[in-house]
Order: sequence, then structure tokens, then C-alpha cells
Amino acid sequence: MLYSPQLHRNWRYRVYLPRNYQRLKSQGTHFPVIYMLHGLYGDETNLTAQAHSKAYLDQLVTQKHLPVVAIFPDGGNSFYLNTTKEKLENAMIDDLIPQTTKAYQLAGQSKRAIGGISMGGYGAARLTFRHPHLFSVDALISPAIWQKVPPTVQTNNQIDAFKVNGTFSQQTFERAQPSRYLDSYLQQEKAPAHFYIETTALDTTVPIADVNLFVKQLRQHQLKPTYQVDHFGNHNWPYWNRALPNAYRYIFNQFKSQR
Repeated sequence: MLYSPQLHRNWRYRVYLPRNYQRLKSQGTHFPVIYMLHGLYGDETNLTAQAHSKAYLDQLVTQKHLPVVAIFPDGGNSFYLNTTKEKLENAMIDDLIPQTTKAYQLAGQSKRAIGGISMGGYGAARLTFRHPHLFSVDALISPAIWQKVPPTVQTNNQIDAFKVNGTFSQQTFERAQPSRYLDSYLQQEKAPAHFYIETTALDTTVPIADVNLFVKQLRQHQLKPTYQVDHFGNHNWPYWNRALPNAYRYIFNQFKSQR
């Protein structure tokens, strides 16, 4: 837990520490880090309780001989945006990253990845494009890059994102779209982040057409995402437990290649 001045409260997160972490830290190691963001109706426990992140990361740390730290923050239902209720984007950038970087002796941008599932994939892409000098790798699984927000999400009182005076606003949603920040991102960032995107064509929550469009927008901006479309599963944990190891492996491989 950390105190977030932006949220004016204590903020929960989970942390994965690689084996021999304390010894390596005392030797001066600056650890590569992955910030992994959960989806709607989730919290900081999802990616370690409903997904087997620890087992996947343990395996990769051993295989790749690379001690990586992973941080799993509680994003509520915020889409990792600044809303009228809380400023989650500001908290991520101004509080979580600086405080955890210091506390866990983490490396800088070239060894800092961000990823997420569903809402977390949306948040990871948007935070990368809005803050060009923070992340070098992105891994998005079933990213909620909707063109049209489902009515169940629009009307849910628990979700403050994209709302004006408590009512869903299509204009606010469109203004917040990650792809809107691509031009300014590429003007500022000399070496753009490496993107891994995986989803299933059978997803009934985020249509494959919406993710295809997002990938097309990246390619039109000369970004070259690695894009995997599966033909099994749906927008759920059994599928995500199949996709997550691929996303983590991609991040580790990028960290290794940036030495």
C-alpha cells in the first residue's frame, strides 16, 4: 500500500518480486518492471488470484535469467482516467510509478513495461501515448478499445469514466480514445514503445473489429505491433490465462533485446 497525494488516500497494489530480490537489490541491481492493469469490476488481486501471474513470472525469470518486478495496482472502474471522482491517471504517473521506482529500486523507461487486460489494456495504451517518456513496452490483452461503449457499461453507476454529471457522454468517450494521442506521442517519442496485442475473434464483449481498427491505426502511424488473433475462448479468465504467458514472454524478450 502507498499513500497517493493525487487520490488523497492509501492506495492498494500487489507486487511480484523475483527470487533473490533482496540480495540483488543490495548488490545495486535496478530491476526491469511491468505495471499490469486489471479490467472492469476488478482490483489489485485479479492478475495474481484469477490469473496465475506468479507462476508465469517465476518461469520466465528462471528461463530468461532476468529478475523482473511486477506491480499490480487497484484501478477500480476508472479506465485509468482522471474522472470527476478520482484522478487515477495522475495517481499512476505522479504517485505509483515514482514511489514504487524508489521503493523497489526499479529501472527507467527502457526497462519499464505496462500491460493490461480489457479495461487495463485500454489504460495501458492511453497512458503510453499520453506520457511518451515512461514506457518502452506495451502488452494489451483483449483491450477494451471500443468504438461504441456497451449500454451495460454506459449505464452502470459504479463506472464514472466517460460521464458528465453522472450521464454517459459519447463526446467525452471519443475525446479520451487512446488513438487520439498517437500524433502527439510520435512527435515527442524518438523510439516508440513495442506493442504486443492479443485477443480472440470470438470475443463477445469487445468486438474483434474494434481491436482490428486500433491495430490498423497503430500501423498507419508506422508503429509495428505484434498482433495475435486467436480463434478460441472469450472475454474471460480461462482465455486470459492462455494469453497472459504470451504477453509476459513478449515483455521479457523486449527487455532482453534492449540491453
